[in-house]
Amino acid sequence: MPRLSGWSRPRRAVVPRRRIKADLVVLDHGDPEQLLLSFPALSDATVVYECAVLVTSLPP
Repeated sequence: MPRLSGWSRPRRAVVPRRRIKADLVVLDHGDPEQLLLSFPALSDATVVYECAVLVTSLPP
């Protein structure tokens, strides 16, 4: 199993993903004085996923 530098032992990583079908909001932090919200227009052909990374030290 792979081990990242600085880790004392190998870890298992799981990356689940879930398709997002609802409307999205994009936050732009470019201007510290004003938060900008955008609502992107997604077509039915656009596929957007939400991902998470879970890391465990449990044995395989």
